[in-house]
Amino acid sequence: MRSHSSVLVVALVVACGGEARDVEGHASEVVPPIEVAPAPEVAIPSLYDDEGNLRESDEQVAGLTLPMGLTPNAGDEERLHTYLSDVPIAAILRYFGPRLTTGQVEARPGGGASYRAAVPREVTAGAVRMDVTIMPVPGSRTLVEIREIPPEPVTPPSEAESIRSLTETLRTAE
Repeated sequence: MRSHSSVLVVALVVACGGEARDVEGHASEVVPPIEVAPAPEVAIPSLYDDEGNLRESDEQVAGLTLPMGLTPNAGDEERLHTYLSDVPIAAILRYFGPRLTTGQVEARPGGGASYRAAVPREVTAGAVRMDVTIMPVPGSRTLVEIREIPPEPVTPPSEAESIRSLTETLRTAE
């Protein structure tokens, strides 16, 4: 009986010998250790410059460069662009004020403003006039609304066309 035990122990030592085995009893393949490099650190640019003013973004609307920190708000009108921001309204007003040329600035409730028939200062030719409204919205957010004003017709309609258009408008209004 002792010989059977010895044979069994020797068989176990050989079978379970120093090498790792797979399910079928074959020697397992040695897998080299995997070195994982840390992800490169991505620097998020600050919304503000060294003087505390909003930085310009890469996005423009009708020649007006928008500031960083605006998120497009869904809209379905072709010439209306709306944005929401968590940036304080005062910082947004400081950004847009010097960039718009207009003689019509209206104060809005909550510290906002509307710039009527404004033209972006950075545009030299072919500027699109626009109404820019900046106002607070619930949740400490700011709404920026830019409405492009369609250009006037190059040649005004004739008197007959104007009368026909007015007549059609009056007829459909009734």
